[in-house]
This record gives sequence, C-alpha cells and structure tokens, in this order.
Amino acid sequence: MRYKLVLIILMVLPLNACGFSVVKNTEKNFNVIEVSTSGDKRINYIIKNKLSVNSSNVQTKDLLISIDSAKNKIVKEKNIKNEITKYEITINVNVVFNVIENAYKDQFSISKTSDYKVESQHTQTLNNEKKTIRSLSESIGDNVLNEITRRLNDI
Repeated sequence: MRYKLVLIILMVLPLNACGFSVVKNTEKNFNVIEVSTSGDKRINYIIKNKLSVNSSNVQTKDLLISIDSAKNKIVKEKNIKNEITKYEITINVNVVFNVIENAYKDQFSISKTSDYKVESQHTQTLNNEKKTIRSLSESIGDNVLNEITRRLNDI
C-alpha cells in the first residue's frame, strides 16, 4: 500500500508544477470613442452594442472603430421535390480601429457561417433566420472584442 502511494506522488509531482497558465485576458483596456458602421444594420447594431458595453474608462486607450459587415444567404439543401429545406448564412465583418494617442491603425476580418431550416410557415422561417443572424452576430461581437484586446496588448 505504501509503495502505491509513493508511486502516485512521484507521478503527479512533475505534472503539478509544469508552469502552464491560461492566456485569457478578461479585462478590457480600451475605450470606444466612436463607431462608424456600413453594411447590414442589424448585424452592426449588435456588434456596436457589444463594443459599447464592454469598453472600459480606467487607464485606457481611446479608439475609433469602423465596421463593415456583409450578409450572404444561399440555398444549402433541397429535397427530392426541388423545394428548399435549408439556407446557409455567411456573415463577413471587416474591422478597422485607430488608437488616438499614438496613431496606431490596424484591421482584421472575421467570418462566421451557419444554417437554418425552412419551416412550413413563412413566419417561422423568418424567425429561424433572425435567430441565426443574432447568434452569429453575438459570436462575431465577442470575437471582435477579443481580437482588439489581443492586438492592443501586443503594442
């Protein structure tokens, strides 16, 4: 019994102090001064709200952000009667941000894709489309926040 305990301790001890740490910065170090948007209004509204709510006012860098979004909807599946059963939506967002203090300018693009089913009632299909666009936009908004934070920490 004692040998098993010593063996377990010797196996776990090197793994305990490996120095691994999670690299996730949850504090935002920027303040959004102005957001200019072009493209799809609904997508831009969701992303703009995410940026406004999550900006900080304490010891931050002031940013000017420009967002250009595009939505593309294509037919993904048809049944044997040649009726559409699924659509695929792709949202592309190009973000350009400027740091006011040091005139640093950077840009990046984020793209997300999802699909939704066509229901028997047209209103249900529209609701499915709206839900899909909303979830993709919120995900893109989170990615924009993380990417801006990561790029500002690099400079």
